[in-house]
Amino acid sequence: MNEENGARGGQRYASDYSYTLSKTSIALEADTGTFTPDGISFLGSSKARRILKYVGKELLAGIGSGNVSGEGVGEDISYLCETGVPCGNLNVFDPRTSHLSTNPCLPYSQPPYPAFNENVYLEGGYFW
Repeated sequence: MNEENGARGGQRYASDYSYTLSKTSIALEADTGTFTPDGISFLGSSKARRILKYVGKELLAGIGSGNVSGEGVGEDISYLCETGVPCGNLNVFDPRTSHLSTNPCLPYSQPPYPAFNENVYLEGGYFW
């Protein structure tokens, strides 16, 4: 949604679709790569957090993705969060940098890693 250019995309979406926001269940951002999901950082009401924790426990825990944590969300959805829309940011395990024992990619995350290429951003494994 154009975070890199002043978050104009997220701002415009919140403005253009303001009439739908009261019916929006949650705005999700997935901006940390396409690695194994672990859960969601969440910002919203206590009631919405309870619902999300229930969904995490009942539907996502079996695949290790049911964690609801923190209150960090991404810039792309920040304008929606400011209107009161519950917001979440997908948390993932980066197999290059996460050494948690619960990281299913850990056995495959040993060096050597792909070499840095100025055309491909590899810091933290984002595009790895």
